[in-house]
Amino acid sequence: MKKLFILLAFTFVTSVSFSQGLGFRGSIGVSNVIAEKDPILSTFENKIAYSFGVDYDAKILGFLHLNPAVLYSSKGFTSKYDGAIVKVENTHNFNYLEVPIDLVLKLRLGENFSISAFAGPYVSYLINTSYSNKNFEGNYDDYNKVDYGAQIGVGLYFNRFNIRAFYSFGLNDIYKEKGLLDYNKLKNEVLGITLGYSL
Repeated sequence: MKKLFILLAFTFVTSVSFSQGLGFRGSIGVSNVIAEKDPILSTFENKIAYSFGVDYDAKILGFLHLNPAVLYSSKGFTSKYDGAIVKVENTHNFNYLEVPIDLVLKLRLGENFSISAFAGPYVSYLINTSYSNKNFEGNYDDYNKVDYGAQIGVGLYFNRFNIRAFYSFGLNDIYKEKGLLDYNKLKNEVLGITLGYSL
């Protein structure tokens, strides 16, 4: 599966590397998990999320565009346990190779200015995970390698630059089932801002 993701990413980059629609993007935001049930004795809170990579703007018809991308994406969440004696805060980091494909409605308001709305699916492969607190750092293998979901957002385009606000939400349970104690289902979510540049 990892080789398939790398092959898809390589095919995408090589196929658009000499095209006028090629661009670069980076994002910053906050990530968390959507829990099916409230966690027992702890809470889930936001952590910083970011991504960067290449994308391609393909005009389909008039104001309709297709915008695929290949990104390195860092997500995760913070879990806090506030006991009477012990208080623990862990930061959980998930690093993915992610391929979103957005359908973009772009409306030109001037020669160099446009606004847009977009939506589309994403699929991602988990490269590695880690967690940390004040006393310890490590990694684990409790999470599924493949995640998928969707994202929606709006954007502004000026000359070769664009800025977009987005919300992405997972549709797959990222936590592996390992018995009766694993009662919860967790799904990724990210709220962020993307800055992009088109060649």
